[in-house]
Amino acid sequence: MTADWRGPGIFPLTELGAEDRPQVGAKAANLGELFHAGFPVPNGFAVAGDAAAADIMVALQQLGHEPVSVRSSALDEDLAEASFAGQYASVLGVRGDDELLRAIRRVRASGSSDRIKRYQGTREDSAGPPVAVLVQRMLTPDAAGVAFTANPITGDRDEVMITVARGLGERVVAGEAIGDEWAVRHEDVTCRRATEAVLDPGRAREIAGLARRNAEHFGVPQDVEWAVERGRLYILQTRPMTALPAPVRWMPPEPGYWVRTFRFGEWLADPLTPLFREWLLERLEEGYLRGMEAEVGAAIPFRHAAIEGWYYTTSPRLRAIPGLVLRADA
Repeated sequence: MTADWRGPGIFPLTELGAEDRPQVGAKAANLGELFHAGFPVPNGFAVAGDAAAADIMVALQQLGHEPVSVRSSALDEDLAEASFAGQYASVLGVRGDDELLRAIRRVRASGSSDRIKRYQGTREDSAGPPVAVLVQRMLTPDAAGVAFTANPITGDRDEVMITVARGLGERVVAGEAIGDEWAVRHEDVTCRRATEAVLDPGRAREIAGLARRNAEHFGVPQDVEWAVERGRLYILQTRPMTALPAPVRWMPPEPGYWVRTFRFGEWLADPLTPLFREWLLERLEEGYLRGMEAEVGAAIPFRHAAIEGWYYTTSPRLRAIPGLVLRADA
């Protein structure tokens, strides 16, 4: 696609960047941003506002490729606070002018569905926010899938989780295929599930590396859709990961050998609630020390802490023990 034209409401992907999000939505703007940064992105264009059918046809001719994919790039999609993933229609394998116009109308109409309005919290009789549409060269992938640049379950930012299936990534995104699952931590690669045996460790590292560079570009963990066509890896979509747990770091507050199943930990089978941790645990500790003082004449406090929500304890400070013992009753 040449870069010397731009009809009203037509935005070539080669000209898009972060500043265009108010016009074309985050999906198209993010891909334009990656295109300029040198990432492998299939070429295309965004359709926004009241673009004329004739200008859309010119854009398709400039793209010089059929079939194309037609997807939404709504203003409320792919945001850091909410992704709206899978809520709008997508049309794949579109050929010809008439089919493209029908696909654009279908994608735009999906933004006015009652389901979307319920998610958005808008009235069902309102027009709803405008839906920009992204048209791209349709890949014929050998394999495709998604890559999370942080573990969505544990929040671990050092682990890239990859799900992949043969052919189109829509099989994974739509839940039609379970797919293979890979975990990549730095250079260590583990295949956790192999139902289609699509990737090898080298390709998994390549996907993880591309996804990590993408996340570094945007500065936050990303949910990346990707595909491999004739040996080349492409990014099809990227969005911030939403509802990502805080990273889990099992770090003791002080040096020492910390254990969970000693003292109160013996009967605390669940994580501590805030009220238990901040009030009741301290009352129990005070009562325990008073009982020890009354029983043996000395109270030896054990250090304790909540580590990732769980009760842990360790030995008393050794320097304090001789004095406490000497003061104890014989």
